[in-house]
Amino acid sequence: MRLLILALYPDPQPSSRFRVYQYLPYLEESEIEYVVRPAVPAWLFERLYQSRSAWRQRAYTVIEALFRTAQILTAWQYDVVFLQKAVTGTYLRGLAPLLFMLNGTVIYDFDDAVQYGPPSVLPWPLSSFQDTGQVSWIIRRSAAVIAGNEYLADFARTLNRNVSMIPTSVSMAREEAAQQRDEDLSEKPVIVVGWSGGRGTNAYLNAFAPVLEELYKRDRRFCLKIVSSDLHGIELSRFRNIPVFFEKWSLSREARLISSFDIGIMPLDDDKWSMGKCGLKLLLYMSLGVPVVASPVGVNADMIEDGLNGFLAKTQEQWVEAICRLAVDQHLRTLFVREGFKTVHRSYALEDNVIRFLTVLHDVYTGMLKEVSG
Repeated sequence: MRLLILALYPDPQPSSRFRVYQYLPYLEESEIEYVVRPAVPAWLFERLYQSRSAWRQRAYTVIEALFRTAQILTAWQYDVVFLQKAVTGTYLRGLAPLLFMLNGTVIYDFDDAVQYGPPSVLPWPLSSFQDTGQVSWIIRRSAAVIAGNEYLADFARTLNRNVSMIPTSVSMAREEAAQQRDEDLSEKPVIVVGWSGGRGTNAYLNAFAPVLEELYKRDRRFCLKIVSSDLHGIELSRFRNIPVFFEKWSLSREARLISSFDIGIMPLDDDKWSMGKCGLKLLLYMSLGVPVVASPVGVNADMIEDGLNGFLAKTQEQWVEAICRLAVDQHLRTLFVREGFKTVHRSYALEDNVIRFLTVLHDVYTGMLKEVSG
């Protein structure tokens, strides 16, 4: 099989990293010939997309369109095309039909509620170049669809009969760290409430500030540790009464940074966009032995059995109570760590879900061969 993988972002951006790049060694073991093409090379992505400069971001849109067009023009050379998340981050008109015209054997994968709008929005009047219905159009015509959770899968099934739900997964190579973690916080001078994310999710922290302020009033040992690419989108003025520490995320330090959390949090807004989230933060926390508290939104409520492997908290009072309980109850923390690891192992282990991923590839390829020969 000759496979063209069109990833929206370069490695190590989380969406592409966990939905594409971590599968590559398994493709090699299966003797699948593949080529990975992110929409824009990593060095340009860092300089343009991750810049706060408006003109650099507009330049990124143009360069992304040029690179992606060149990549699509090679699609006819491959047996199967794997399209991750979107053709371009702005849903530019015309590129999706061009791809399907050159190669109709497309597997579409998505792990966010991108059916409701593009990851990047163009300002008026350039917005007329965006095709807001592009994701539905792609799903309807794809040979197979892979969704990151059941909410996304249910949407896809309204448009396509060949839909598989393969959750975002993590490697169980993190097992050792999870099993060894067992700390008593009663004598610890600082209790770290940790959050890991990126520019696209930083804003979720803003509404969480009152919770942290109340925690700090109750116990001056509490602090917030933010691990992210930057602080863009975080309104730091909301946190002026709370000790806040920032550590810049890097792939090489990810495990060490998250392991420094005493309690991991995942607050979400209760809206249709959050319903499409695939719980990556929770997976990383639990796989590294960090007890968790999360909003009962979307896949979070599927991952967490309240009081067994984590806490679900909706109101400010529930959040404060949950975090305070974890801070004083070592037995509960140990339970959450143990059961959290079991949750990851049972349903979100890369080593198991890769089999489902390869099965989808194989079935689509076999179907394509039958169609050609028939």
